[in-house]
Amino acid sequence: MPATNDSEHRPRQIRHIWFFAARYDWMGPAIILLSICYFAAQVLVARVFRPHYSFISNVISDLGNTACPPPHSNICSPRHVWMNIAIVMLGLAMIVGSVLIFSEFSLAEHSRERRAAVAGFWCLALGGAGAVLVGLFPENVNTDHLHTVGTAMAIGFGQLAILILGLLLRGIDNWIRWFMLVTSPIVLLAGICIVFRLHFGIGDGAIERLAQ
Repeated sequence: MPATNDSEHRPRQIRHIWFFAARYDWMGPAIILLSICYFAAQVLVARVFRPHYSFISNVISDLGNTACPPPHSNICSPRHVWMNIAIVMLGLAMIVGSVLIFSEFSLAEHSRERRAAVAGFWCLALGGAGAVLVGLFPENVNTDHLHTVGTAMAIGFGQLAILILGLLLRGIDNWIRWFMLVTSPIVLLAGICIVFRLHFGIGDGAIERLAQ
């Protein structure tokens, strides 16, 4: 019998993003840091919010509200610039991160996995674009409802991306896959509750944070 090359029958390994890892090794940690800054900014901005900011009752967009009372608004966020910058940076991190991670899965052997990578990371990038809109157009400057549109994009596309990638990608650890599959339906349901203003007595802020 002719000798067979075992390498021909082995599944092709997903190639790492060697180009960026070798030449821009700071990029991955920078993206993670930008994501962490978004959550840290909420705490720092909430400390000087007037009146008292509640992470249960107040939505995240209140922290980016650029108006102060009276007579413009009944809330005041003196550090709103910090919050809006943090939201924009989070959106940019989502966009750049989706491009880089997609590069790792674009050479997957199975066509279904490649299609899942395209759909999932496009959704993630669109979610990032929505976050950028939220930061650029605060809730009190909701020009042409761009703030509302951005919020819907960030929550809807972001969680849809996690669900698609968790269902169809093979090149991820099982514990990450299960975490994605368990949390994404819950988050999508929370997003639907926001759309239909169903809070079940929990509070607007709690539902919104659950949706993110």
